[in-house]
Amino acid sequence: MGLRTMRKRRHSDPVAADKRVVAAKYCVECGTNLRGHSVEGRCPTCRHPIYDSVYGGYLVDASPREPRRLHEMSNIVYYPALFLGGLTAIMILAELTSVSTFAEGVKSVFNAGLFGATLSLLVALVGIAVFTGRHSAAYYRARYVNARFVLRAGAFLVVALVGVVLMLYFGGHFARALLQVGLAAGPAAVFLQRLSIMMRRVPNKKLATFANLALALTCALAAAAFAILALQPYALEGSDLAGFLVALTFVADVGGIGLGIAALRLLLLARRTLRAICH
Repeated sequence: MGLRTMRKRRHSDPVAADKRVVAAKYCVECGTNLRGHSVEGRCPTCRHPIYDSVYGGYLVDASPREPRRLHEMSNIVYYPALFLGGLTAIMILAELTSVSTFAEGVKSVFNAGLFGATLSLLVALVGIAVFTGRHSAAYYRARYVNARFVLRAGAFLVVALVGVVLMLYFGGHFARALLQVGLAAGPAAVFLQRLSIMMRRVPNKKLATFANLALALTCALAAAAFAILALQPYALEGSDLAGFLVALTFVADVGGIGLGIAALRLLLLARRTLRAICH
């Protein structure tokens, strides 16, 4: 794919006016530092187009190997997600058969859905690692395996761990609610955001917008779930707060079921799109 000759330059542009890479950019295939090479050339190590590593080219212009690899990797995400969706649906139906009131049913559906969303953490992490990621292991070794990054990552992990411990110790109920919602929604939100980027690289703007809408709904449901979990201990039976929580939980239940169906549909359409450009 050729360069845009009239592309407006930005202060942070990694390419200089003479088309030389002036920032520390690494080949997405082998991890070679491309600084000093022409953006219109190829990686001196593996011959991968430098433009793709610097800016990210369109998948329709790439060799069939890349979309084929992504289509194969999508199986690792789609089928476990489909199984998890079916398992969550069975749990919801099982819960509904043992309740006697509307409020109990709404709460049971919420708990089953939240449990399923927490299990989706594993599917989302796998998707982030093997499906939406476009860099090779060599790239990550060249980019991050150095003393400076290890020190920064170590310091961040220590601070994060201390923060979690302090939250659980002093925050109590609110901290546990935040942690539970974070585990259920955080990885899924990251996966949807990266899936949107992938669809823009196809390019398929409709699916990219679809993924962004699913991301927005995920964030909204996460906020609702945190409010529900945080306020439950304070909602006395028959109070106005209890009635509000039942209504909010019902909305969250409907939104969560809709999001689950939409996410499976999104993955299916993404697989079909990748399969279509393999040939």
